[in-house]
Amino acid sequence: MSEHFRLHVLPAGIGDALVLEYGTDDATSRVVIDGGVGKTAPVLAEFLGPTPDLELMVVTHIDNDHIQGALAMLEKRLVEPAIGDVWFNGFRHLPESPLESMGPVEGERLTSLIVDRGLPWNAHRTFNGHAVAVTDPTHPPVAVLPGGLSCTVLSPGPAQLQALRPKWLPAVQEANLDPAALLPEEELPPPGRLERMGAPDLDALAAQKTPVDTTEANGSSIALLAAWAGRRALLAGDAHPDVLLAALDAWLGPDATLDVDLFKLPHHGSKANVTNALIARVRARCYVFSSSGEGRSQHPNDQAVARVIVNSTGERTLAFNYRNPRTQVWDDATLKDERGYATCYPDTPGACAPDAGHGGLTIDLLAL
Repeated sequence: MSEHFRLHVLPAGIGDALVLEYGTDDATSRVVIDGGVGKTAPVLAEFLGPTPDLELMVVTHIDNDHIQGALAMLEKRLVEPAIGDVWFNGFRHLPESPLESMGPVEGERLTSLIVDRGLPWNAHRTFNGHAVAVTDPTHPPVAVLPGGLSCTVLSPGPAQLQALRPKWLPAVQEANLDPAALLPEEELPPPGRLERMGAPDLDALAAQKTPVDTTEANGSSIALLAAWAGRRALLAGDAHPDVLLAALDAWLGPDATLDVDLFKLPHHGSKANVTNALIARVRARCYVFSSSGEGRSQHPNDQAVARVIVNSTGERTLAFNYRNPRTQVWDDATLKDERGYATCYPDTPGACAPDAGHGGLTIDLLAL
């Protein structure tokens, strides 16, 4: 009987829609992490099937490119899932101080859906209804799901949740989660033109000084280290790089590295989240960029990709869930040969991207 530990990176536009599968041929468990933009809902629903069993659904934070697809799928009843737990930090989990928490915001759509349907909410005994967060950085919380998947939480901490509290209402409205102020889903501008002349200068790009992400919503992202059958995947949501580095410092010790098989990079490969320091501390065999390149941010940014290539070592693969002008440049044979990395795209066969029939990537962690 064969074992499976796979990450499906669905085509979610500018967002994340991830499905983690683990188990055996006759007992496979599933975890959904985010649902992409609203238009991703039918893609995620078709992939899951009409009545899926989910051990866990994680909504990492309230940005609409992470929450809207999952919310639309459930609200429109595109699927009727059995969900073992929902991890989502709502307003009730945002403290006035590290020791206080507030009540829920009436009308906030995901909160209402969870409560009205009686879904378990941060119910794992590790959290007991409280925030999915790191309260003791030296001992980050570890939740073991049915089937043996171990999930270590590395972000957020109380400070990040506290910082989001005064920004919650405008963040809810911006994410289109307030029923009193529903807006049509934003139309994304097409990817901008790339004015590259020849091969990119990786060292210069990696060394560029760029602002670091300080947005409150991204800072509140749930970042998970998922482990099963001796393999590990760091799924970073949109977490701040300094929060992840501080978590590694407290947990493993200053300058210690975290070795993983797969690193789903934070914020879709934003130059504000993928820093030289972060890539130097997290070593992976496969680095995943989840973004179509649309919108204003044009993720993945060239600086972020360059930082991965320059600061990583050994056999490693850069995995993109879209092949387009933003990502195609990194498939250059000369560049890959000189820098010693491989690439994979939805049309690439092999352990990193077998044909999954959904247009995104399926990465087999046991084959990396």
